[in-house]
Amino acid sequence: MQKELDKEQKGSAQSVLDVVSLKRKQIDNLNIKLQLLLDTYLDQIIDKESYKLKKLELFSQKKTLEEQIVNLQNHQGSWIEPMKNWLIEASGVDQIVSTNDKEQLKVLAAKIFGSNLYLKDKTVRGIGQNAWSALGADPTRRSWVPILKSVRTYFNTNF
Repeated sequence: MQKELDKEQKGSAQSVLDVVSLKRKQIDNLNIKLQLLLDTYLDQIIDKESYKLKKLELFSQKKTLEEQIVNLQNHQGSWIEPMKNWLIEASGVDQIVSTNDKEQLKVLAAKIFGSNLYLKDKTVRGIGQNAWSALGADPTRRSWVPILKSVRTYFNTNF
């Protein structure tokens, strides 16, 4: 699972670089348009009001693209690190349960159930949060192989 996350992180970084380069090309095109707009204004081909409106529109587009670039660079793969931490915590659940350390069990229960714990017949009860529901799932059903690839493999080998 860790290897797949590392692959995803590299793929995410590459796709962000591709999108950023595309947006930078768009910014370069807007800079060219701004220069042409200035030239046409200076040559008195267009009036001052038209120049101001078009300049404002082009600068607005440029600013939007620059903000998108910053957001992409700041938030690329932001979900990967929490997922890695969750995997580390999930792999340690068996150890915590087997040690029977009350304090660690309390912390684990708080992570799994949140603050929705209650006592019933001297037993702690609660409804697990969605983030932990995958631990109870059938491990044979979890797969990183895309469904389409599995279907192609099935049809290629069985027909």
